[in-house]
Amino acid sequence: PIKGTRVVANGIVSDTTDANGAYSLDSVLAGIVSIQTFMEGYGSKTMVTELYTGGARIVNFYLQSPAPEVVSIMPVDSMYEVSLDAHISIRFDQAMDTLTFNTANFILSAADSSIDGYFTRSDSSFTFIPLLPLADDQEYRVEATTGIKSKLNIALSDHYMWKFSTGSPVFLEYDGSAVPQMVLLEQNYPNPFNPATTIRFTLPHAETVKLQVYNTLGQVVNTLVNDTKRAGIHEVEFNASHLPSSVYFYRIEAGSYVDTKKMILIK
Repeated sequence: PIKGTRVVANGIVSDTTDANGAYSLDSVLAGIVSIQTFMEGYGSKTMVTELYTGGARIVNFYLQSPAPEVVSIMPVDSMYEVSLDAHISIRFDQAMDTLTFNTANFILSAADSSIDGYFTRSDSSFTFIPLLPLADDQEYRVEATTGIKSKLNIALSDHYMWKFSTGSPVFLEYDGSAVPQMVLLEQNYPNPFNPATTIRFTLPHAETVKLQVYNTLGQVVNTLVNDTKRAGIHEVEFNASHLPSSVYFYRIEAGSYVDTKKMILIK
């Protein structure tokens, strides 16, 4: 028995257990009885049995949590021109065991060299932060064996692997300093995030910029930038501590350049 398990027999609910760990239901009428058990994270089961007048019936149930699965990854598979300081995020559909995740998960270059860094975690989400920026114009891959387990000790349903590539530098030298060759809105990092994330954009020359965050209803929830910005690389922090978990979109307008990207807040 697990605290929080719900047992129902023909509409009669048992919320308590006996000292020996059995769930008891009284006043169930004789005849065909449908017994249902449910526990969040473990799923549910239904059993049909027959109860005779004046008698009792012992029924055994075994609930097992489903195998964990990957819900989202960032950068996505086959994504190109990923930022050189990108954070690599993996989110599962349930809380995971940190030890088996760190042991069985690998971040590799095209030459099969491991990338030095560390993982931060929040129950079901892990974010890999490289100690050094990734190399220009290189392919990387993320692999995991089936040794990864959930906190309930259930093994990952399948091995996973995906690849992404960094882009060539988008900067040119001007008066000894790096100046971007184009306007570019980058993917926020980390993503998913809680409660803050960083959004970066580049400008080849001074430009009036508007950067806003929208919810799924198309409503503006935050205006991060509404000003003239000089040429160069700009970073803005978006703190969503006052907002609920959801998908949000951030949109930039810089001259004729307009772009929108998606980010995920998970609390």
